[in-house]
Amino acid sequence: MSPLDTIREHAKQQELTNSSCAIRAFLAGNRVGKTKWGGHETGRFLHKKHPVIPFDEAPMEIWAACPSFDVQKDTNQPAVLKLLGENRIVDKTWLRKGVLSEILYRADDDTIGKITFKSYEQGREKFQGAGKKLIWFDEEPPRDIWEECFVRVAAGQKLYVILTMTPVNGMTWVYDDLYLNTSNPDIKVITAGWDDNPWLTEEQKAQMGRGLTEEALQVRKYGKFMRRTGLVCPWWDRTIHLKEIEPRPEWDVYRAIDFGFSNPACVLYIGVDYDDNWHIFDGLYQTQLTTPQLAQAIKRKDVGRRIQNCWADSAAASDIKELQDERIDVSPVEKHTGDSKEGWDEFRARRLMEQGKVQGNGKPKIFVDTRLTWYDEKRGKEINWFVDEVEHLRWDEKERNGEKTQQPRWAPGPNHAIDALTYFMVSYKGDVPKRKPSVPLVQRTRDPYEI
Repeated sequence: MSPLDTIREHAKQQELTNSSCAIRAFLAGNRVGKTKWGGHETGRFLHKKHPVIPFDEAPMEIWAACPSFDVQKDTNQPAVLKLLGENRIVDKTWLRKGVLSEILYRADDDTIGKITFKSYEQGREKFQGAGKKLIWFDEEPPRDIWEECFVRVAAGQKLYVILTMTPVNGMTWVYDDLYLNTSNPDIKVITAGWDDNPWLTEEQKAQMGRGLTEEALQVRKYGKFMRRTGLVCPWWDRTIHLKEIEPRPEWDVYRAIDFGFSNPACVLYIGVDYDDNWHIFDGLYQTQLTTPQLAQAIKRKDVGRRIQNCWADSAAASDIKELQDERIDVSPVEKHTGDSKEGWDEFRARRLMEQGKVQGNGKPKIFVDTRLTWYDEKRGKEINWFVDEVEHLRWDEKERNGEKTQQPRWAPGPNHAIDALTYFMVSYKGDVPKRKPSVPLVQRTRDPYEI
């Protein structure tokens, strides 16, 4: 029994499988089976066994490419390996632990084919080489890499290219050159959404869609091209989210830290109430603070407060250790999403939106104190540093060959308070307070280290 005999495909996947077009693009939402289908097709080529595409006696040459080798480990690499028989693998070359570089594989006709794994991070030059039979792009490649691959045609061979992606970058060259290019007989484009995957339950679909904006839903659920521009936090509204806050004794209080020196160090104090609302009621935002100075400032702010937990970036291990030596509890936070298809900035923007948007009761679940201020010397005025960051946080844009595309990351700029909030957000387990008020209300005082 061949591993290919275990393949199950839904109707949209089968439509692509049964096409012999030179270019086949599967543009779909998350969890619709894009990468699985790419693995299926790559497996069929490695075995030289396909329902509609004929193969000659030449050994198979395949490239499988994705945004990075770290992504490869969790996406197209396992999708390919699932379709290979161990007894047919002639050799494996490893780039590093867990990350494959090449596989030599014995096809049904006894020829030895090769699949090479590639990363877009390698740049255009690394996509030059001998002719290929199949090139698989898992997620959108840069246009120059795509164009370079089209000269990989060996004499007398037809090159097949497959693209599996969710259009998270908006209306890029893929939209113009593939999606709209309906008159080209060499191009087959299939779009699909959650409802096209019969193995997704209604509960799973509801869970994935919960909290997504309408624009994000169009991309993530239906795989539609949307122009994601502008603010990362379009849900923010000063009239709704900003108010003077006094901490209540029944709240659980958490602390989150983003370290800095030339850039501001930021400390947030977040109170969580019975309804799981987050109240950012106090904080610190200051440049030129050494870690020992920061520790003393935190100790003064902690007076009269029972801190449930505190988090900071795990990359600042030495700073965390210094605070711990000062008997300030801090836990490191790893910057990962748990989903290789969603970048860190995409993930936390979505989570912020889930908490910040107006809920069914007409209120959001995050509130910010009006008194989180400092004097900005560059602008010569006092500002609310949290408000300033959330209102200026934008998605990055990249220009290539005169064309601007939206990037799945935040543009450079101050986001120290937002970083601190997201360290809390990704670590907090949703434990709402259970105790009744038993201590007097703690009054907010200005820290002497605050400007």
